[in-house]
Amino acid sequence: MHRMYLGRWISGFIMLAIWGVGWLTVPILIGWPAVGFVVLWCIIDLFLIPGMVRADREDIRRRLR
Repeated sequence: MHRMYLGRWISGFIMLAIWGVGWLTVPILIGWPAVGFVVLWCIIDLFLIPGMVRADREDIRRRLR
């Protein structure tokens, strides 16, 4: 949801879809790699989010001038 909040709808829906399909297939043991991939993606996003927020803030400032 954090990606959708920042306006990155496509990657947000992709992340949500992988997460959902992963958890739906966990009972047959093939969903764990998908769930792990999304968890890794979220950990990487912890470091990318400040830059995303900064870029959005700069874009808003540019539009308001």
